[in-house]
Amino acid sequence: MTIEIAVRLRGDTVDQLDELVAASQVGSRAFVIERALAREFRRVSAGKDAAILADAGPDEDMDSLADYQRTTAIDAALDLD
Repeated sequence: MTIEIAVRLRGDTVDQLDELVAASQVGSRAFVIERALAREFRRVSAGKDAAILADAGPDEDMDSLADYQRTTAIDAALDLD
């Protein structure tokens, strides 16, 4: 399900969005905005996780997980199509 919302953006931002769409680099303005929001949500979540881990202190298992994550593309599991 999708919900239509109104968002105010600066003119130069909309110009850049339109250039991406016109160059067929992305499907729509909505796609770019959806993807940017998904990245922001992941960034906020990662910050919360980092704070939890910092409070917990060193952990060898978590160090191994962090090593694995550094080699995994951030958008690998993201499917917005």
